[in-house]
Formats: sequence, structure tokens, C-alpha cells
Amino acid sequence: DYLVEGAIALVGEEVLVTLSLTDTDSGANIWSQLIEGTTRNLPALQADALAELSRGLEQELRIQPLQENQATTDIEDDAYRKYLEAQYQWSLRGAGRINRAIGLLREAIALRPEFAEAHLALAQSLAVKPFYPRDRDLIAESFTQARAVLAVVSNLNEDLTADVNALEGFMFMKEKRWAEAERHLKLALEQDSDSVLAHYWYSNLLSNFGDYQTALIHIELAAKLNPMSAFVNDRLALAYLWVNDTASATYQYQVAIKLGYLESRQPKTAILLAVRNQQWEKIRTLLMQQGSESGWVDAFVRGLAEPAYRPQATDSIQSAMTEGAINRRFWFGIWVLFEDAERAVRDFDADDNQDIELLWAAESAFLRADTRFARLLTATNLTDYAQYQLPGN
Repeated sequence: DYLVEGAIALVGEEVLVTLSLTDTDSGANIWSQLIEGTTRNLPALQADALAELSRGLEQELRIQPLQENQATTDIEDDAYRKYLEAQYQWSLRGAGRINRAIGLLREAIALRPEFAEAHLALAQSLAVKPFYPRDRDLIAESFTQARAVLAVVSNLNEDLTADVNALEGFMFMKEKRWAEAERHLKLALEQDSDSVLAHYWYSNLLSNFGDYQTALIHIELAAKLNPMSAFVNDRLALAYLWVNDTASATYQYQVAIKLGYLESRQPKTAILLAVRNQQWEKIRTLLMQQGSESGWVDAFVRGLAEPAYRPQATDSIQSAMTEGAINRRFWFGIWVLFEDAERAVRDFDADDNQDIELLWAAESAFLRADTRFARLLTATNLTDYAQYQLPGN
């Protein structure tokens, strides 16, 4: 019936907080209040804001005064502030931000060695580091470091066990140890059904299995639990693409962008979305942002737009691949979009988890009908998990 809104302005060390109360039927502002404080005493400012809001609700709506809750963590604690900034950096991804998060978390742990949440965040940051940008040579080392930190987390705080299992599930998934990944992620959800990361990573795992519908359910739950997460909204957009709901994917991807997600971080969603929407120039821009050479990019984009041009485009693209001008992780996707089964099978990268989800997409239907498709399942150890997705099953 009523909406409480707030805005914060920072002028030097002075903090100005504006609170307002809106009648949702009429849209009228029925109460507002300005609270002033400083960055030197944020807990007092928080208490003042709560007190003013309580008085406003009592005055306008006859609601009983709000109970004053003591903050569970002192936000003046330097270790905690470093942890908060690290979480923000980690949430937006990218090599620079991940490295910044790792540095901040190491500083926080040095200040407070028993800070279990900081240890957990450090393990999470170390685990995702080799994927921004993707460097398969660093995965084993990063995972070893992350698992060493996770052992500390379990000893410090048993309440974080679900998060520990979720991260283990993610790492097992990237190692293609499917059974262990599934077991850990299911266990994490049993321990904490509101774990955003458990739902997020379990959705990813199910997409690798080709179970797009259940994957969508889990990422929708993650987005409901944390609607302000840029990377969760990006994954939700991709999940909509996998079930061929392009309109919802287009909308959700714009949400991710508004929340700070950069298309250059993980371009798969953006490129596939542009293909579905036939935004040829958009595809060219995205690939150029990856540092690609314009020669093969122009040939590829024209081949997408003009199927009759694909044989000529294929020659240009193949030459660029031979010369090392095209990032290896794009090869399989290029041939899928060109519907070239022979080259798609030849250039499938079993070590690239990004390729696996694409095996079950609408764009790969021609490939699944090919007798050579079974080779790809064998290469990824997916035979026992994805047989039901094959034609006729």
C-alpha cells in the first residue's frame, strides 16, 4: 500500500539521506525527511534514519514505532569494509575486479584471521579468476588455492557449509567431474535452499546436461533471491535463450547491463542473443571488442546474414584459424552457426565448458542428428548424463 524510498548523497565527509513515503494508489508523496550525518559515524546515521522513519510511519499511518535493531557487524571495522568492497568487485566480474577483490580479501583476513566470510569470499574469487579471461593453464592452480582456503572456512564457521559445498560443486563442474559436481550442489541446496550461488551453479550444471527447463527454474530462483546481481541476470538471459524465449532473454540481458555487467566479460550470451535477433552489426562489434581481426569477423558476419556466402566465408575463417588469429574458444560456435557439422565435430573443444551448453541448443539440432555427435559426448564424459537428449529419446 505504501512505498518507502531513500536516496543518499555524499559531499566530502557529509552524508545526506532523504527518506520519503509514497501512497501507491495515488502516487502522492505523503511524507519526507532529510537526515544528515558524516562518514565518520555511519552507525549513528543508520540509527537516526531508522528513528526518523519510525516517527514518520507512526505519524502518517499510525504504525507502531520500529524496533531499533543493533547492527550485527560494526561497519567501521576496516576488515569488514574491505570485505564489502571485495564482494562488490567480485559481483561485476572481469580480471581487474577479481584481482582487486582477492587483494582486498587478503587484507581483510590479515586484519581479522578468524573472519570466515572473508575466507569464503577469497576462495570464491580464486575459483573464478581463471575464467576472466579464460586461461585453462591457471585453472588447476587456482582451484588448489581455493580448496585450501575452503578448508579454513569449514573450521571457522560450520554455518557456511552450504556455501562451501556450492563452490566445490562449481569447481568439480569445471573439472568435468559431473557426479561429484551434482552431489555437492544438491547437498548445498538441501543445506540452504536460499543459496543464490548454489542455484546459479546448479543451473549451469543442468545446462551442460541439456536439461534446460530445470536449469531455468533454478536460475529464476537465484534471480528472485538476488535480483540486483548482474551476473545472475546475465545467466538468466542465457537460460531463456536455451529454452528459445528470445524476448525474455533480450529483456533480462538489458537488466544485467543496467546492473553493471559488461558484454566483453563473457560474450556468449550477447553474441547468441544478437544472432537470434539478427543484429549483424552488433555481432561484429562484440567480436571486435574481444580483440578479433576485422577480416575474418566481416566474413563471419556476412556469412551469418547471407547463407549463400558461407563457402567463401569459410575459406577466410579457416585461414584465420590456421594463422592463430581466432581465439580457440570461438571455433566450435562459428561452425555451429554456419551449420558445418564436419568442422564443428573436428574443432569441438572438450576442455572448454562454454562449448558444452551449446551442444543442446536449437542452433545445434543439425549436429545432434549427425552420427559423429556421440564423439562429443564421449570427449566430455557426458554419455551417462545426456543420452536422453539424443534424437528419439
